Amino acid sequence: MSHIKTFHQVQGEKLIEKVKAEYAAALESFKQKGISAESLDFLAAVEQKTHHYGSFVNPQSPTGFSLTNEYPRVKISEAKLKRIEKIVAEEDLILHPGLTDFGFPLAFDVLYGERTPSGRKITHRLLTFHQRQVPPNYNVDIVSSMKRLRPTLLRPRNLELVTNFGLEPIDATGAKYFY
Repeated sequence: MSHIKTFHQVQGEKLIEKVKAEYAAALESFKQKGISAESLDFLAAVEQKTHHYGSFVNPQSPTGFSLTNEYPRVKISEAKLKRIEKIVAEEDLILHPGLTDFGFPLAFDVLYGERTPSGRKITHRLLTFHQRQVPPNYNVDIVSSMKRLRPTLLRPRNLELVTNFGLEPIDATGAKYFY
């Protein structure tokens, strides 16, 4: 018996593939803007393991579909997390906490900020990882995760970039990220 996909499944898959293609194209353009290929390749490899997209029918969306973020049950090793933090500092990227779909729980984004030719400030997400994906010794609760990542989150340059690109100010206590 063959598996026949519904119209909604096909349209959702097309949307996901479009987002993946845009991400790959963006990575290539960032290499030309001075971010090292090694750093981008590493972040992309971690992203591929830690963050997937799903789709659902959304009549309010112009396409009729919306994406959801899905976080597989994989852990980032402490060595990889330290390398992510090092890349954020060396490549002048932004580490920013935020909430996942539907407002909980906490996720962290690694962002690249740039000015468009018209002067508009935009950020591009290079990597998203979920609070539960950090190493076990980082992840007792939201506040513990925030404390362990605090040196990178509160690095003066990170805070400057957060402000410059109009991102929500970082609450290093973690209090505003849980209900």
